[in-house]
Amino acid sequence: RAVPGGEETERYKLRVFDDSSFAELASAHLLPDEAGLSILVSGLGEEEAAEGAAGSSVGGLGGGGGGGYIVVGTAHILPDEPEPTSGRILVFELQEGSLELRHEAAVRGAVYSLAELSSGLLL
Repeated sequence: RAVPGGEETERYKLRVFDDSSFAELASAHLLPDEAGLSILVSGLGEEEAAEGAAGSSVGGLGGGGGGGYIVVGTAHILPDEPEPTSGRILVFELQEGSLELRHEAAVRGAVYSLAELSSGLLL
């Protein structure tokens, strides 16, 4: 996107699409100097076995965008830094067609990778 003065800036955005129609279900913007680097779809320790074969969708988001968590690892990209020195871990909940930010944690450095342990803890 062009800004006054002729410079172009990038703005990252998290977008969730329906897995059959590809219609956009929800979206959320990141901060202007922030880039999304990693993503994880999770139930965050909820008992998914109860849903099990009852038709839960890939990644625990459920059909049509009902329920589930999306965890995004970010980095603040600054022109004078060769490597990012700060970032965030963002936890969004997908409910009824909207992404709600449920938790955020500032971290030192960039979040290049996310993993979920079997206990539901994030690493």
